[in-house]
Amino acid sequence: MTTDPAPLRAALLDGFSTTLDTVLPWFLAQMPAAYFADTDERERLAHLRAVVAARASGQRPRITLRGEDGMRWTFISDEDKPGQFATLLGPLPSDAPLRLVKVHNAADGQLSIDTIVLGEAPRFDADDPEQRAKLDAILAYAQSEGADVALVDRFVRGSAAEFVRAATPLRALRSAARFALVSGTDDTLVHLEPEQEPNLSRVVVTVANSNTRRMTERCAALLGVHDVNIQRAFVDTVQDGPNGWIAVLTFVARGPDGKAIDPEGDLWKHLEPELGRMKWVTDAAIALDRQSTPLGLARCEVVVALASLAHQCLVKENPYAFARARVLSIATRHIAIAADIAALLAERFDPAGPLADD
Repeated sequence: MTTDPAPLRAALLDGFSTTLDTVLPWFLAQMPAAYFADTDERERLAHLRAVVAARASGQRPRITLRGEDGMRWTFISDEDKPGQFATLLGPLPSDAPLRLVKVHNAADGQLSIDTIVLGEAPRFDADDPEQRAKLDAILAYAQSEGADVALVDRFVRGSAAEFVRAATPLRALRSAARFALVSGTDDTLVHLEPEQEPNLSRVVVTVANSNTRRMTERCAALLGVHDVNIQRAFVDTVQDGPNGWIAVLTFVARGPDGKAIDPEGDLWKHLEPELGRMKWVTDAAIALDRQSTPLGLARCEVVVALASLAHQCLVKENPYAFARARVLSIATRHIAIAADIAALLAERFDPAGPLADD
């Protein structure tokens, strides 16, 4: 065995160089423009080094990059499938707030780079010349568009510094308009917007005073259950004065057929109200919905509520046999019967036309 590192070094460099010559042009051609816009050079180089090292070693890129402080996580994978992003959030520390989310997928589906940053996000700083210049540009654009400049100013000053640095004036103006609709309330609003790329749609959920991480995970999981594939995602939080916080969750995605989501189609008619319910619905109903998607979230809520009611009525007879989890498990095993009961209850108390008592 030689102790001279020079030949080994030359062989390694040759392997890396050959792989880089293949990977680099593909990477530049396939990663979306948004990735290069909101990912600094240092991060991009780290991502490229990881992908090239895996490819040069004959391995599929399945890599997790963890920051030294444990707050920044980057997941690199050669998979791009519905529900993938939601699965990444689950194992992360549950006690840390969600500061930043960036999801970027290659156009050919051969690479996904998901960055999740935990912790409190630094807010807008008017003393920072870069942020101040960005605010001035956004306000000038708002004035040219006839928007409420005072509202936009309040929105930007309540936003995270990272959002102010990265957002275009158009994106800031749109986000401010959604902020205005929710400000001062505990509401949730859901919008579907077209994207520049015709096969993509933008799903935007604006929610007041909700656990941002939990809401992001729930919405991403719901989209995944319905085979909606998230291509990019952004999470922005804005201070709303004494009312608390507003989060704007943005998912750029394509439908199950690989095309944009039809705003008049059955899929969106189903997803829109369910995304709006994510803040309020119980974990048990969401879990049941994932097991029995055709049932629908509203019916799942009814099944869980009736199971809980049955538990309370029967638990005194036999605490073990009629434990809450066992009652729900029995209802789940006989989901067709439970679904019929839930449908009957919903029709009986439908405010638009309830069934008669008889």
